[in-house]
Amino acid sequence: MHIIIFENPSTHNFYPITLTRPSLDIFCGGTTLYNLLHRFFPKARFSFIVRDYLHQVVAETFKPAKVLSDKILMIDGSVVPEARVIAKLAREVYKGRDFVIKQGVKIIVAFFSCKSIDFQPAKLNRLKINQINDLLAILKLSKTRLPIRTFNHLWEIIVFNSEILRDNLDYLRQGLKQYKPKVYVGKNVKIAEQVVLDTASGPIIISDGTQIDSLVVLRGPLYIGKNCLVKSFAEIKASSSIGDVCKMGGEIEASIIQSYSNKQHYGYLGHAYVGSWVNLGAGTTNSDLKNTYGPLKMQGQATGQIFLGCVIGDYSKTAIGTLIYTAKVIGVNSMLYGTVVQDVPSFTNHAIELIECPLEVAWKMQKAMRARRGLNTNFSQRHILSEVYKTTAQNRKATGVHGGKLVIK
Repeated sequence: MHIIIFENPSTHNFYPITLTRPSLDIFCGGTTLYNLLHRFFPKARFSFIVRDYLHQVVAETFKPAKVLSDKILMIDGSVVPEARVIAKLAREVYKGRDFVIKQGVKIIVAFFSCKSIDFQPAKLNRLKINQINDLLAILKLSKTRLPIRTFNHLWEIIVFNSEILRDNLDYLRQGLKQYKPKVYVGKNVKIAEQVVLDTASGPIIISDGTQIDSLVVLRGPLYIGKNCLVKSFAEIKASSSIGDVCKMGGEIEASIIQSYSNKQHYGYLGHAYVGSWVNLGAGTTNSDLKNTYGPLKMQGQATGQIFLGCVIGDYSKTAIGTLIYTAKVIGVNSMLYGTVVQDVPSFTNHAIELIECPLEVAWKMQKAMRARRGLNTNFSQRHILSEVYKTTAQNRKATGVHGGKLVIK
């Protein structure tokens, strides 16, 4: 069987998270859609239909194969990575009957045998994002119903993480060792003696190579990825998902942190999404509740949420003592100083003024960060950074970001 994960034309709804990654790689509920599909379809081969500037990095990361198989499963990359639902999808696929799942007129899942509908699978290798829905509609597959949800707005990624994490952990713990009741660990995990592991509200997973220092409080449901460090006096609680190779400290609540990001010091991070290669300086704190206890807006849209923190794109940094107001969106490769009361575009120094961060400076910082982790940089990563810089130029102009040298007095 061959699985094709495709992006839809609404991927921009999830900027800045999807400025630097395909929607299939959104981290939510302790996993991604790609990882869940790989778990439930271990023998399948994969390919991807993504935006042009992401082709090379997707090829390097996921090693796609050409579509040659008769049995094809196509799935929208914005499908929420909900393990129990993907398990139901797998059972439906293994029945072998062709079907399609729709949301309104939008097709989000299709499974078919190319032979049964006289279709050449090689045609799928040339598909573009804006051609997918029309092609699948022409196939006239029988509709079926499954409780599959998709992300439609940026803040939903944070909301769904809290909703699905507890159930996802029951699947993600398979193959792990039980350290204590409802606490599951991978290989070479180090947990100091004076650590509180509170599973009253849900299980805890600590993945391979992670170290938990003394005087740490971990409250489930909680997922911590591989090769992380949780530093003394940290408290991580209430449905948080931490990616691989992260350093954590202070207080973290109901938040998502993608791989290779650091929040080592004191300060509060709540109901937030932090991308990869982000560093939060000591004392950085975000608000996730208005003084009025009223519902929040994100990017001008009503969210219906009372608790909602910030979204921070990849490669962004905060200085010591940075304070971020409720529901603010920080772009890719932005530098924050002081108090942030408005959304910050990508490639922006936010201080007394909004000053553009040049592309060459961003590239220099990216190389330095990766080198500290023993990782090289390549053309595809530079290409993505360059494309994001161009894509977000109009947003900087509209927000009043200007060139010049950053001066903090």
